[in-house]
Amino acid sequence: MIKSFLREPLLHFLVLGGLLFAVWAVRSPDATDAAPPKPKILISESRIDSLIDIFAKTRQRPPTQQELRGLIDDHLHEEIFYREALALGFGEDDAIVRRRLRQKMELFFEDLASAAQPSEGQLAEFLQANPDQFRVDRKVAFRHIYLNPEKHADALEKDIAELKSQLTSDSNPEDYGDTFLLPAAFELTPLRELTQLFGEGFGENVFAMTKGEWQGPIVSGYGAHLVLVVGKAAGRLPPLEDIRPSVELEWYARKRANAKRESFENLREKYEIVIEAPKEAAAKNTPVKESPVQQAPGKEPSS
Repeated sequence: MIKSFLREPLLHFLVLGGLLFAVWAVRSPDATDAAPPKPKILISESRIDSLIDIFAKTRQRPPTQQELRGLIDDHLHEEIFYREALALGFGEDDAIVRRRLRQKMELFFEDLASAAQPSEGQLAEFLQANPDQFRVDRKVAFRHIYLNPEKHADALEKDIAELKSQLTSDSNPEDYGDTFLLPAAFELTPLRELTQLFGEGFGENVFAMTKGEWQGPIVSGYGAHLVLVVGKAAGRLPPLEDIRPSVELEWYARKRANAKRESFENLREKYEIVIEAPKEAAAKNTPVKESPVQQAPGKEPSS
């Protein structure tokens, strides 16, 4: 019976099939051990055009074939090392890399905000909400006589009174007073500029004077001044059509600032933020609070 079983063709087929399978398993690698496909690096035509364009702008000529091969090879080096550095996590604790990536994110959101074109109504609303930023400053034209407190000492008030009695509206200020570095006469000048030249409050005090007579003294950061006002121009808020470029420029600036702030606040919601107290603060039992995100000043431009 055993001999009869050994003569069965089916048995022969099963034994031969098993041997063939064993040989294939030994000689062929397991599917799980197969090498994964290599990641692809594509240096596209547009990238090559960009490399050529950057070279031409720098050298004022197109690259030769050899130089172009060098540009492509350098770009390939950069791409391979960049990918490997990311895989190894080299950029995670690098302050320069982190700062640069932050800047790119901020520029990304600012560019999205800049894509919107403001309407005339939006610009008019923005102008009315921020009038002080575009208001034409008050101006005053005057002549002045400077008296140095160090030269006059205790006689300053007496010398001022005598000098005022001698002056008329036609008096030339350069014939009186002490030497001074700034001009003796000013054409219509914004009060903001006078503050920068003479100190806080000087321009306001001069603008408050009546025209046509010598008055004072007015104190500046340098000393005492007798002043003759010869002209004034009131401040005003120009109409939008006269200052549209300035308003639009500031509208875009405010829009970008708000977009950057809002994008950060939205992204912040994705994270649980834990701020640990530094050792010194912990030792003093001083709580460390998270600083709130500052709101942009002024009214936010409408979308």
